[in-house]
Amino acid sequence: MRNNFYIKGIVVLFLVLFSVGCSKNIPILNKSLNVKDLSISDFDWSTESSKCFSENCYIVSFTNNSNYDVISPKFIFKVKDDVSDESLNVYDGFMQKYNWYLSDEDTVRGVTLIGYDDSLIEKSKNTRKIIFTVGFDDTAWHDYPTDEQFALMEPKELSLGVIGKNNKLYLAYYNFVDKTWKLDENTMNVNDWPASEIAKKVDKIVGKYFMVTYNSEDRISVQSYGVTNNDYKDYVEKLKSNGFMNDLDYSSYSFEAKDNDGNEIELWYDEDALSLSMRLCKD
Repeated sequence: MRNNFYIKGIVVLFLVLFSVGCSKNIPILNKSLNVKDLSISDFDWSTESSKCFSENCYIVSFTNNSNYDVISPKFIFKVKDDVSDESLNVYDGFMQKYNWYLSDEDTVRGVTLIGYDDSLIEKSKNTRKIIFTVGFDDTAWHDYPTDEQFALMEPKELSLGVIGKNNKLYLAYYNFVDKTWKLDENTMNVNDWPASEIAKKVDKIVGKYFMVTYNSEDRISVQSYGVTNNDYKDYVEKLKSNGFMNDLDYSSYSFEAKDNDGNEIELWYDEDALSLSMRLCKD
């Protein structure tokens, strides 16, 4: 079975929307956002060569001019239809490097470029720069495309989470080939703290928007966006004051501790994306 490796990890929220059967407690709601409410012209984007960690790379500058806040934009570029097989030899090294992942049926024409940013991009012209890496289908690793590789590619799809005005999260796709939008049939509640017993052990998570990605009586997982560094620090102090002081491990990007009842909490903070992940469970 293939393992999926994304630039910053698997997108928890998107996987939940695709796999709602993993937890019967995750809300499944009828959508009220319509495709006619979305226009690709509301999202300005352009690609350029740049430097990423002292290496040559390509980035996409993504600007949200829409009426909605969005999260986790993901661009997928595909091989252009008119590219010859000989030209695709520039991907030979990549195909050899990841032959452990590829099946016998996979060909170089399945190579993609993926640009993904797990952050909140607020409306009114908020811009993020998103790094492209080379991948296959919807899976990417850490390899930056060369100039020769990038020249062979064209946009295939943009996916993003849209925060509806009714405080629901919608997963939207734009197909660059046929120029159409599509909405996933499932949605998630936004800023809806669960009433489970385990959730009562801590204060509601900080941030502008949060989504409960898993909820049961003995475990919850939450993803939050728009979390400043001070928000993160203040939340950690609240956890400490609520008794999460045992086996404590705290840094600028993570927190782990237990309370006297054996409940364990873990936080992961991304200062660049201003996002915070939380897992709380009974030991």
